[in-house]
Amino acid sequence: MLLKQQLGLNDSKVCCYMGNFSRYQGIDLLFNAFKIVQGKIHKAKLVIVGGYDDELISVKEKARLSGLTGNVIFTGRKTPQESANLIQLADVLISPRIEGTNTPMKIYSYMASGVPIVATNLSTHTQVLDEHSAVLVEPDPLNMAQGIIEILNDMDRGKNISKNAMEIIEKRYSRKCYLEKLANAYNWIEKQIK
Repeated sequence: MLLKQQLGLNDSKVCCYMGNFSRYQGIDLLFNAFKIVQGKIHKAKLVIVGGYDDELISVKEKARLSGLTGNVIFTGRKTPQESANLIQLADVLISPRIEGTNTPMKIYSYMASGVPIVATNLSTHTQVLDEHSAVLVEPDPLNMAQGIIEILNDMDRGKNISKNAMEIIEKRYSRKCYLEKLANAYNWIEKQIK
């Protein structure tokens, strides 16, 4: 709660994005969607985790030009532990990617966090996420905003999808699962050699 107070998020509905500010990450999409969210949920705040100092200058200016001054908190780059603490403050985690084919590493952290996810319905996300483990939306501001609003207004749905995401992590991507797959691969190779 102290961290929430320090960031001025006491009574806020917290939306969080973690990552860099490359164009494909969809920061413009996120800001345009968040402007719509603010019109419907006045207590909504957006926390942006990541970015180097020189990047933050231009992204803060984008937020200002979008009319979001005072409603977006930029933390800059954080350690993995600090990032995990910030994720736990969130009511919803957002991945607004607009292109790409690889799954962002943050998705695994998001899924393991127990916080609901809103992500664009692109292969970059759907390789790991589905409609049971995230709210998947088309990559446009209105759909992104509707997904965020859906989670902020229906915490039971959010709990359900975050629970499903955590189960997927445990069954498919946990350290235990990785070690089992690795052992199976070694056993297979050993049999091929004999």
